[in-house]
Amino acid sequence: MVLQSEMRSWERFNNPGQVSSYTGLCPGVHNSNGRGHEGRINRCGNKTVRYTLIEMLWRMVRWQPHYGPIRQLVKGLLSKRAKRRVAVAAARRLAVDLWRLATGRTTAEKLGLIMQKH
Repeated sequence: MVLQSEMRSWERFNNPGQVSSYTGLCPGVHNSNGRGHEGRINRCGNKTVRYTLIEMLWRMVRWQPHYGPIRQLVKGLLSKRAKRRVAVAAARRLAVDLWRLATGRTTAEKLGLIMQKH
């Protein structure tokens, strides 16, 4: 509910890049003389959305282990720093996948999500 209210409307985003940018989970890019590298996340997006996505991700480790980015997170023995980097990338992917679900571009089954049946 927190994520839904903070995003206001998923339909206002036209592409995955806009969703990622709004979350503030995109790396900053440093360019010089035609060459560049990606730095830390820029944190220019919505702080509440960023926090909520990271929390959702860690809960999904237990409840949705078949989701692609989660498998990467728990697959190998990663250092603490590497685990945080993979978690940020997975949270960014989660935001994009939630946008795809909300706008009807994909289904939960295609994403590897198991929907709870009542």
